[in-house]
Amino acid sequence: MGSCAAPSAKGDDKFITTDYLQQCPLSTTVSMQFSTTEAELSRQQKKLLWRVIKGRILFPALTALSVTGGIFLGCWGLMEWQESKIAKNILTIREQENTLAKLEAKTWGVTFVNGENGKFLVLPDGVKGENTWTVGDKNAVRLVRE
Repeated sequence: MGSCAAPSAKGDDKFITTDYLQQCPLSTTVSMQFSTTEAELSRQQKKLLWRVIKGRILFPALTALSVTGGIFLGCWGLMEWQESKIAKNILTIREQENTLAKLEAKTWGVTFVNGENGKFLVLPDGVKGENTWTVGDKNAVRLVRE
């Protein structure tokens, strides 16, 4: 194919020939078609590349990030819930220990035991029981510290 440039003024080709006129429009048309095709191929390539990036990289990465975030938030929520339960249980245990200490102070450490031979009140060391007492018309045991 020839070029569409004007012939030089030197030599035999100083006149525009019929071949030149026929080549120029064809060359321009083909060149424009090549440019259009090249631009379309470039656009399609970018479109295909974006599809591949979206389908193979972006969506799986976002899915993995979402799942990881969900697991992280779920674990964090579970830990917060467990922490509040543990704190509440610790407070309950302290209250029960305080109540037990008050009861032991009021009862002098006397315990009730249900054994094979019957039911018994067990007195702690340093406490003596006198069973000659009554309260109203009922028998009673008086506790005395030794």
